[in-house]
This record gives sequence, structure tokens and C-alpha cells, in this order.
Amino acid sequence: MATRIVTLILRLCLTGVFGIAGFLKLNDPENTLHAIYQFRLLPWDASALLATHLPWIELVAAVGLWIPRLRQGAATLCATLSLTFLAALISALARNLDITCGCFGASDTATQLVPRILMDFLLLGASLWLGRSPRARPREQLPIAPHSAN
Repeated sequence: MATRIVTLILRLCLTGVFGIAGFLKLNDPENTLHAIYQFRLLPWDASALLATHLPWIELVAAVGLWIPRLRQGAATLCATLSLTFLAALISALARNLDITCGCFGASDTATQLVPRILMDFLLLGASLWLGRSPRARPREQLPIAPHSAN
């Protein structure tokens, strides 16, 4: 019972974070482009391509967490996104870039990267929990004990 509650809370949290982040980025594509480009990891054209697709990827991940057949893939996608964001934030911190995170679109003016890094570690942990949870897998993927011969 406790595992179900934890799983539900983590699913709600991940859905909230990725859903809100995707929605806010989708509503402000120009700011999303600038937020991605300021990390200085991608050229302008690649940043523009990522800015166009990232909000949709985040929204698909958020919705997929609630569809049983997509749940494990969505959890894996959330973990991959969290790892990618972690790498970008740690890279910016290591290079002493004075940038805003841009995680939540134009409304995100946080310049302190360390709290965002900690948040991404929590998101990664939640994603891994949900991806490994037996409830994340469709029934046909659940381990089945072999039939015993009588």
C-alpha cells in the first residue's frame, strides 16, 4: 500500500514538473530558444530545433506516465531528460556561466544553478523509481513464474 502511495505521489510530481515546463516553453518559443542557446552547448540551428521539439517531448512524457502501456517508456524519457538537463546545468556551473535556467520558460529567472541541479537529481530518482516499479510495466511484461509440471 505504501509503495502505491509513493508511486502515485512521484507520478504526480513528475507529471507536474514536466507538464508545466513543457506547457510554459510551448507558449514562449523565442525565450525557450534563447534559454537553450545560452548554455553554449549547441549551435543556433540545433538550439532552434531543440526549442521546437523539447516542449512536446516534455508534454508527451508527462501524459505517458498515466497511460499503462506507455508508463515505463515515459519514465525512461523523464530519466533521460533529467540526465540531459543535469549535464547541461553542471556544464554551465563548471564554466561559470551567468545564465538563467530556463527550465520553466520565460517565468523562470533563477540564476542559481545548484538548486536546479538538486531538483534534477530528485527528478532523476523519481523517474528511476517509476521505471523500475512493477506497476510501470504492462501486464504482459511482468515476470511470470513457470508452470510446474505435475
